[in-house]
Amino acid sequence: MARYAVKLAESPLIAEPGARASYSQAGFNLAGRIIENVTGTTFEQAVTSLLSEPLGLAHSRYAVNDVITRRFAVGHNTDTNGVLAVARQWKDNRADNPGGGVVTSASDLLRWARFHLGDGRIETGERILPTELLHRMREQTVELHGSTLGDAFGICWFPRTVDGVATITLGLLPGDTDEYIVTAGGLQGQRGFFARDESGAVTGIDLAGRLLALVR
Repeated sequence: MARYAVKLAESPLIAEPGARASYSQAGFNLAGRIIENVTGTTFEQAVTSLLSEPLGLAHSRYAVNDVITRRFAVGHNTDTNGVLAVARQWKDNRADNPGGGVVTSASDLLRWARFHLGDGRIETGERILPTELLHRMREQTVELHGSTLGDAFGICWFPRTVDGVATITLGLLPGDTDEYIVTAGGLQGQRGFFARDESGAVTGIDLAGRLLALVR
């Protein structure tokens, strides 16, 4: 990750800072390197100690060696002939972990969703994040124009208004309707999401295109 940050500094800018907004894997990865510098540990260890362990995310892992020693569903993509095939390459290098490298389970994703729908406290009542900071992630930092991602950038969220209903999202999955707006993320051939609207917490877990759970 340190080497990635050095190479990133050598990359040309596509625009001057503040001139335009763009969804950026590189930006998340750089944030991960900043976390390493601040905490004095690796990004993965910081996430584990600060988030995964307090939240009880026992099945969320970054390292390939940790994943393959557990029950793991390999991802699939449709090939050029319309036939499902095992997705390869499954994962690149750990420099991309901050922008989307964690492997998790449906139960862990539900725990993560409940935390974001709460006030910064975990199930024991211990507070691991101030309420205002957690909720600030949903608020607009910069407006987007003509983007399919949302109306604005939050912090890892895209605020979006659909038929007068305020939502937070990270893009729509194929086949989605306005009944719920999703936050999605995935690796090769795999995807997970949860959704939220202002009328009440609606959380869905999607693995391999199949809706597994809805909670309010």
